[in-house]
Amino acid sequence: MGLKKEIIKAGLCWIPNKEKRRFLRKKWELKWHCLDIEPYAGYFDSVWHKHRGLLEDADKIDTLLLGDSHAQFGLVPFAFPEGMFAHNYAFNANSLYETFESLKFAASKCKNLKNVVLLCSFYNGGFSLIRGGDAWHCRILEKKIGMKFDFGLNPAFDSAFYDEIINGLSPRAGKVYCQGYDFVGLHVSPSTQKTRERVEHHFRIYRKYKNQLSLLDDIISFCEQKGIKIVLANSPVRSDYAAVLNELSQGEDTLSDIRQAAGKHGVALLDPTGFADDDFSDSDHLNFNGALKLTRQLAALL
Repeated sequence: MGLKKEIIKAGLCWIPNKEKRRFLRKKWELKWHCLDIEPYAGYFDSVWHKHRGLLEDADKIDTLLLGDSHAQFGLVPFAFPEGMFAHNYAFNANSLYETFESLKFAASKCKNLKNVVLLCSFYNGGFSLIRGGDAWHCRILEKKIGMKFDFGLNPAFDSAFYDEIINGLSPRAGKVYCQGYDFVGLHVSPSTQKTRERVEHHFRIYRKYKNQLSLLDDIISFCEQKGIKIVLANSPVRSDYAAVLNELSQGEDTLSDIRQAAGKHGVALLDPTGFADDDFSDSDHLNFNGALKLTRQLAALL
């Protein structure tokens, strides 16, 4: 299998466009049966078990936890007060677009939904999976779970190629449904070496796609129409991440649009405090202790 990959890589090295080269490599690897499907299978396992739990507990769920990987690793359902039934329905790399579709889907199933907690940092109104090369995340959610996405926003997306991969995915034995904490977060490196690269990536997203923060207004309005209380929270970050962000932003309030949306609707916006560097598993994802701290701060607002 390694030899096949090397032959394909060598055969495509003349293509100057990196994204095009990477995609063609995947297509040939699929054709030659040497494509690594673990990224697709791993993501599917994660969302499938969360989705299965949502359907099983739909009549009990009164609090929905939404966002991207920061909410996935940073919000602990069982840490909410007794009498509340919280469910973590956050998925890796979600922007506000994917989060809104998740909310609408969950609200249609959970008839006793009273609260929504949304982790929303400055970059979440930016890059949407549906617009980029990783739109296969959304394709999995659509094909396997039934969420609806407008793939017309991404005319270059090759649905046929990814459908061939996705159609072969099924829940793997030994993968369990767990709402206590997504332990994938424990595998994230605590190294500080890539912090600047990470912040620069987020800041580029913020600069390029900032206009999508208008979706936050739609999300809040949806909750208001449904009689659902929504609480927003900025994702806490480690001190080295905060230092680089402060340098790049040069004093700009990167949360200004989020504050404006929250203020317009009178919605609580938590900017968490009291976190130490040892509360994080990397520069911007909480470990279990940090997740408990954040969850308790948010629960106090509900």
